[in-house]
Amino acid sequence: MNENFDISQEGRWAFMRKCLNKGFFEKVVISPQKRPHVWVAPSFYTLEFDAQQEFVSVVYAYNLIQKKKHQPVVVIDQKTGKKIGVFGKKHGGLKMNTITRGITNAST
Repeated sequence: MNENFDISQEGRWAFMRKCLNKGFFEKVVISPQKRPHVWVAPSFYTLEFDAQQEFVSVVYAYNLIQKKKHQPVVVIDQKTGKKIGVFGKKHGGLKMNTITRGITNAST
């Protein structure tokens, strides 16, 4: 999805919008006082782990540039509202809860 990815803040914003429009993300919240959060939709689970990590890393990078500080991105399942993972420097990238790793498609 990112053959010619623009690494500017505008490019990151456009990539996040594309993830929303294509149904991988349900919502992205970048708040001045809180850690960034991304709510993932069922189609996110159909992606390979490397793609999931890449998509969430864009939210992390956008937040890093906006706030000038490292904050982990909290990954939340849109259907359950539960935290399913986190992405951050301290975590070495994306860490998903064990139960979500084997899911290939969230059931309806």
